[in-house]
Amino acid sequence: RLSVTDLIEAKGTPNGTGGVTWTRIESDNDDDRECSLRGPVVAGTISDPTFTILNVVIDTTGLSTNGFETANDSNLTRSQFFSQLLAGDLIDAESDERGLGCETGRLSTGSSGEVSFESGDGVSGNDDDDRYEDDYDDGNDDEDDGGYDDDDSNVGGQEISGAVRNLNAAARTFSVANRTVTATDDTLIDD
Repeated sequence: RLSVTDLIEAKGTPNGTGGVTWTRIESDNDDDRECSLRGPVVAGTISDPTFTILNVVIDTTGLSTNGFETANDSNLTRSQFFSQLLAGDLIDAESDERGLGCETGRLSTGSSGEVSFESGDGVSGNDDDDRYEDDYDDGNDDEDDGGYDDDDSNVGGQEISGAVRNLNAAARTFSVANRTVTATDDTLIDD
């Protein structure tokens, strides 16, 4: 059972209507309280120091130069990052480890968070690093982990982690990093 302030990681895939079908929710027992969000940049929202992913404003105010990265983990300056950033780019954004940027209704990186470009377009099957299995039963006798391979990646591009807020058990919803997550009968939940 989930409780408010539990740390979780939720993964999902675009549902074609601008939303996300959340396919996996798992407990995140890390000692840090950071939150993160991965997804495509929304058109018309890029204005240094902010941009939007999945209707959550990402605020990079105060982020040090080594907090901006390419898809190959090379450092970028702030101006290089924002000059390369385009609508639809797949970005991974993380708050500081204390999670202070998760409390404000937006994801703020603070001075020690990170924003990075991710490879591919975020759509399963479209890139060489496709780590999402197309079906849940791959026919092997190994343990099936719900469609994700052993590195728990999510090429579908929709991934958030952080503390649970606004839990509504009757509606099967809660929010993380200012993003609403709805669990369905098909959502895999790991403790």
